[in-house]
Amino acid sequence: MTATDKPTEPAPPAAAPAPSTISAGDSAPVDVLDVLVVGAGQAGLSMAWHLARRGVRYLLIDAAPEIGHSWRTRWDSLKLFTSARYDGLHGEDFPGAPDSYPGKDEVADYLAGYADRHAFAILTDTRVTRLIPYDGGLAAHTTQGVAYARRVVVATGAFQVPLVPAIEGFSPYPRCTARPTSVPLICLGGGFWSSVARTQGSRSPRSCPAPVRWCSRPARTRPRYRSGCWGGTCSGG
Repeated sequence: MTATDKPTEPAPPAAAPAPSTISAGDSAPVDVLDVLVVGAGQAGLSMAWHLARRGVRYLLIDAAPEIGHSWRTRWDSLKLFTSARYDGLHGEDFPGAPDSYPGKDEVADYLAGYADRHAFAILTDTRVTRLIPYDGGLAAHTTQGVAYARRVVVATGAFQVPLVPAIEGFSPYPRCTARPTSVPLICLGGGFWSSVARTQGSRSPRSCPAPVRWCSRPARTRPRYRSGCWGGTCSGG
């Protein structure tokens, strides 16, 4: 998530989208937005803050039933690996102790409150199925109809659909508490979250007391780590 070092003035309230913003079918555009933002997560909300400050006619569309939904549906132990002092969006600090590490529900609450306090124009529970160019902009076909905009920002994120390998007899478990303890836990990938899952699978009483195997493709070079400096404070080794 992106943060600002100092709070800035809040975005002006955005007017609710007019009913004609989304038409019922493929008719010619009668109400064209300046900007349509697909996705109302932290990236989409940050974009809305800037658009509202510039007086641009915009609309955010999100497939989820509420703001912050994707965060609430993550695993229970998820925490940000950046402290709260760096987790605020434009115009607001993240609540809580600056050196704390917010959990998934705290992030979801913050995003929902942020959208509400700034009164962004957001249409939830609506999925964009395709974008089609037309003379003057793009037509966004959605589950509610067609929205027309001169510009479109795609802010849906890159991790909406998990990549599950095709392994015979393999069945992924979305929550570890439902797993039989006799089945080993396999972590595919060697990134940060894989190492977190591996650690929790081995130690946490809420996770599976099962053998853990970590599978990763060979690294071309040895991983290198260096100290990080944040706001004048350096940590690490």
